Amino acid sequence: MEINYGLTEEDYLNFNLFHAKNSNTVKRALNIQRFLFPLLLIVIS
Repeated sequence: MEINYGLTEEDYLNFNLFHAKNSNTVKRALNIQRFLFPLLLIVIS
């Protein structure tokens, strides 16, 4: 039995976007980048 399939660049992109939206680790990292890092820069300056 042989199965043929094709993956496009759009398939990879959609997978990565899905993973980013549903991953707690990615959400935590994005929140740190969005809020903590700018706040830290404001406090330092």
